Amino acid sequence: QQHAPHAKLVLDMQDFHALRGHRQTLIQQLDQQHKMGNHDKKLPRDFDDPESYHNYQDGYDPLSQLPMEVRIPASQDDKLLRELASIHRCHLTMVCSPVELQALQYHYQVPANKLCLASFFLDNNDNHISNEPPRSFAQRKDFVFVGGFRHEPNVDAVQQLHRLWPKIRAELPDSRLHIYGPYARPMLRRQCHNPQLGMILHPYQEDVPVADLLGRRRVLLAPLRFGAGLKGKIVDAWRYGTPVVTTVVGSEGLLTMTKQQQQQQPQPQQEQHPSMLVAHSSDEFVRAAVGLHQNSNLWRATQRQGHQCLIEQFGGHWETVESQFARVLYSNNEDNDYLRHILWQQQLRSTEYFSKWIEAKNRPKD
Repeated sequence: QQHAPHAKLVLDMQDFHALRGHRQTLIQQLDQQHKMGNHDKKLPRDFDDPESYHNYQDGYDPLSQLPMEVRIPASQDDKLLRELASIHRCHLTMVCSPVELQALQYHYQVPANKLCLASFFLDNNDNHISNEPPRSFAQRKDFVFVGGFRHEPNVDAVQQLHRLWPKIRAELPDSRLHIYGPYARPMLRRQCHNPQLGMILHPYQEDVPVADLLGRRRVLLAPLRFGAGLKGKIVDAWRYGTPVVTTVVGSEGLLTMTKQQQQQQPQPQQEQHPSMLVAHSSDEFVRAAVGLHQNSNLWRATQRQGHQCLIEQFGGHWETVESQFARVLYSNNEDNDYLRHILWQQQLRSTEYFSKWIEAKNRPKD
């Protein structure tokens, strides 16, 4: 900005980081309130305590009270203020989730012309969203979870699967749960890798195609309790024809009716959306997982609707984003964005004086 003041700045937000962190804190607080014998201890930030997900009291269900609030107290969150400042410093911000775009515009008062919905972009010529049929119900088996374990929502989700899997396995004794992802900590591997119980945490192999991880399994399980943005694992599952069981957090920003459904069902949208099964409790999650794995008609209907949602939401929408880029690039109204100028003026001045302090500090003394 200092050396190219007329350059247009575009921020690719991906997800609302402050929102994800806020929801994680709320989940930690809920867990702490309902954990037996540990009222005076703080939960570890990385969710690595192997017993944290089994010692609940008072019938608390960790999947039934998920925080979906998008409002974050500004006075309590430095990350929020930094993130909003980054948005205001730019001419345009690409936002992944429609839920977060609305929150930024209507709650945090970011001008609409500084925001652009830019979710995932899939090529309509990709075989997996065009004409090549995915594997059938009979050609698949077992459950799958995918996700990197440097991302705390994925660590927590696998911990939840460790808690839920014995109930699923009791109904389907021959089934297995395959877990794929890099950076699994040793404690997580010791806890969640149990081939005798059908829970397999595979060593990460970078060269294994996603089609082999998802396209061969019958159901993706994603018991996410906190997070933000759109969940790439669900979009990838749709792409390879793998139906999904998840939570309200996992479905956020994705739970929309297809155009065909809107025409056929004018009544209000049901909780159990055909493009994925959304559970609101642990018992619901287990029932949905078992039912989707065993019911071929439900499985095929969910697969079809997921494929349709994939095409409608993520296929061929780059032109809209491109037009927003062109609008910003050729706009002459940036002089009216006083907040952006104020933030940059303060940023550059603080950097200037900090650099002078470093220079004076390192100057040789006579």
